Formats: sequence, C-alpha cells, structure tokens
Amino acid sequence: MPPDVGLAFKATHGVKSDKTRMTIALTCNADGSEKRPLLFIGKSQRPRCFKGHSAEYHNYEYAYNTKAWMTTEIFQRWLKSLNSKLKEESQNVLLLLDNFKGHSLPKGGVSNIRVKFFAPNLTSHVQPLDAGIIKCFKSYYRKKTILRSINLFTEELEKKERTPMKDMFKVNQLVAMRISKKAWDSLSTSTIANCWGATKIIKSPSKNCEEVV
Repeated sequence: MPPDVGLAFKATHGVKSDKTRMTIALTCNADGSEKRPLLFIGKSQRPRCFKGHSAEYHNYEYAYNTKAWMTTEIFQRWLKSLNSKLKEESQNVLLLLDNFKGHSLPKGGVSNIRVKFFAPNLTSHVQPLDAGIIKCFKSYYRKKTILRSINLFTEELEKKERTPMKDMFKVNQLVAMRISKKAWDSLSTSTIANCWGATKIIKSPSKNCEEVV
C-alpha cells in the first residue's frame, strides 16, 4: 500500500488504493535462530505477474483460494509439509497457534509436531508474533516499498522522464512476495527473542520487544 499521508504545500492528486490482497503466514522459533519460509496465500493459482510459471518456480511456498485467506485445507497441507521437513532434520517441535477455526489438525495428527492452541481472546496477550514481530515485519516491508518507489522516481529524473505517481507505487504480487521475503530476512534474532520474552511464556527476560526500523 502506498503512503496515505505526505508533505505538500498545496493540494495534490492522491493514489488510488490497490484492492489486491494476500495473506502471509510467519513461523519462527523462540530465540530467532530459525525462521521458516513464508507461506503466501493469494487469489489466483498463477497470477499474471508469474508469467506462466508456478510459485515453486520462483522458490515460494504458495497456496490460493478466492479470498486469499487461510483455510483448513491449506493449513493441513502446510503442516504436513513442515512435519516432513522436521522428520528429515530429526527435529520435534511445539507449535503455538491462534485459536482459529482454519487451524485444524489432520486426522491422526502429525508425528514430529505437538500443537498447542491459545485460549480464546488470549492471542493479543501471549502470541509472540503479535507482540511486535508482525509489526516489525510490516515496518520493514513498507520501508522497502518506499525505497523502491524513491529509486524509481530517481531513475526517471535521471532519464528526464516523468512517471505517473500511481506507477511509482505500483507493486504486483510477485514483487510484493520478493519484498516480503527481504523484510522477513531483515528481522533480527534479537527482535524475535525479545518479542517472545515480552509475552512471558518463556523464562528468558525481555527488555524491549520492538526494533527501530
């Protein structure tokens, strides 16, 4: 999304909001040493910006439905995939999840993952991702999209051309996925560990759960 405020000495035309939506699932461990690849959920199997290729071709974990939202089918497929990877790595994990109806376990469960759901209305208090990780991720994403727009604007100035404002802020789904991956990679281990600590569900203390970006 482009900025909705700015600095100007007179009224100027704004930028129409893009109605494209995408869901992103973030998964990380308590000390921030492991961040699992993002799971992207879009509306189309192969958006036009994929240029006929699949999401796997672009090295992204991707699912889709008409609302671009997490569903039981998508979650169970993702969970089984994660379980297979954990088997290969000889790991067993405790997975903490929101009490959301789409987070439903497959029949028979999964061998290497123990799932624990937060009680209703407790997510905002004890969910580490809601304690600052998601906020920081979004801040990095917005920062990188703004820098991209500034770079496009600078390039056009050097060419002595003028790009419409709406095109400077235009980000298709594939570009958004690339920027999201960079934003996720930018999140430091200390930020993640501090956010986990802020929830007090683990013993390690936390001084600050947010990172300046």
